[in-house]
Amino acid sequence: MRTASRTANRTSRPILAACLAGGLLSVGVAHEARAQQPAPAPAPAPAPGTTGDTLAIAATEPTEVPLKLRGFYERRASKRGHYIDRQQLDASTGKRLSEVIRDLPGVRLMPSSNSSVTAVRFRGCQPLVWVDAVRNVGDELDAAIALGDVEAMEVYIAPGTVPAQFRDMRQPCGAVIVWTR
Repeated sequence: MRTASRTANRTSRPILAACLAGGLLSVGVAHEARAQQPAPAPAPAPAPGTTGDTLAIAATEPTEVPLKLRGFYERRASKRGHYIDRQQLDASTGKRLSEVIRDLPGVRLMPSSNSSVTAVRFRGCQPLVWVDAVRNVGDELDAAIALGDVEAMEVYIAPGTVPAQFRDMRQPCGAVIVWTR
């Protein structure tokens, strides 16, 4: 019987508190204090052409972010690298990923010695290339993935700016992290 009353007490306390807070129950002092308060000011009239039920919000990133892109948007807020999203890729005149990043400081493009793709170099070394968090060992950026398959891209020129989960201490260079559609 004691257990039942304890449980009832635990569940009724939040309900009682909510009722007090919502004004459903009143206690003498609280009721008197509330009676002495001035009436709240009327709400401002809605803007012309609106019903007053709308709320305008300016967003800089999608409201529904796919799970694999959450890290991209979190890291983009840190501003430690260069971040290119799908909208920027669509606006770019580049036909390959290397052409999209060619104007970033520290990026140099050159003909690749072992394939027909362009070699990307960050301060003289080959950057690590990651596609959907999987490292592409030895691949040039353009050989790893086509521009049309990319949703977002992170570019870290200096090795010290590369997020820890995408670093390789044996190859101290920057990294390009690509996220597919």
